[in-house]
Amino acid sequence: MKKIIFIWVLSLVLLSSVSVSAQTVSKDTSQVAQDILKLKAQNDTLKMGFEKVKKEGYEKAIEGANRSISLSNLVIGIVALLVGLVAIFGFLRIRELKADYKETKAELKKGFEEDLERVKEYKKDIKEICEELKGSRQVAAQEIAEIKKIQGDYEGTAKRYSS
Repeated sequence: MKKIIFIWVLSLVLLSSVSVSAQTVSKDTSQVAQDILKLKAQNDTLKMGFEKVKKEGYEKAIEGANRSISLSNLVIGIVALLVGLVAIFGFLRIRELKADYKETKAELKKGFEEDLERVKEYKKDIKEICEELKGSRQVAAQEIAEIKKIQGDYEGTAKRYSS
């Protein structure tokens, strides 16, 4: 009988411990469920905060990209303006150079024509001088011939008188 009582007491102890642990488990389970709900709420809050930060990050990135695009458009506009100014300046300078070229060309042509007229006059003068020189040469040749004749006569007379 002692064995039966021992088994019965042991059964009671086991049953009471199971009952206490079941109550503890249900209390722990409800506590865990509440903790899970709190953690879920915190998780949802964190997700919303992350989405907000993510959205703000996207908005800032888009805003930065838009500013970069605006800045690049401004730079392109300024460069286009400078290119336009250089083109206008170049066009005006080319027109000025063309006018200078035409003026210089006209002056050179006029100078060339004047020089050509002078050369023609010089050529005419040189022909006249050549004609005069030919005549002078003939006169000089005649004078030389006369001088030789006079010299020959003088030499002949001198020989006659010396002999």
